[in-house]
Amino acid sequence: MIPPPELRDRTYHIAGLVLSLKRDLDKNPMSITIPDDIFQSTGMSETELKLEIAVMLYQTEKLTLGNASRLAGMNQLNFQQLLASRNICIHYDVEDLQQDIQTLQALGKI
Repeated sequence: MIPPPELRDRTYHIAGLVLSLKRDLDKNPMSITIPDDIFQSTGMSETELKLEIAVMLYQTEKLTLGNASRLAGMNQLNFQQLLASRNICIHYDVEDLQQDIQTLQALGKI
């Protein structure tokens, strides 16, 4: 059986890096393979690289705040502070505001 396209191996080009993604079809996590020479040329640790990928994916609206902070290994408040320090705005639109108002009304807070 051929797995659906979203579960097959993929290659992405991000900020000049070619990332080869291989998905273990028996588990949820996805592995990212970056050639050693490219990884070493960044001068970053694995943790720093994951953080930068999380920020980039959040900034391009590919990940939610919760998922980006999870990928970065940070709680949401610390991730929001990091975004603020980089002048990256939190994604919050009129629909989000309306949902928050409805939630507060349902809870009897307003």
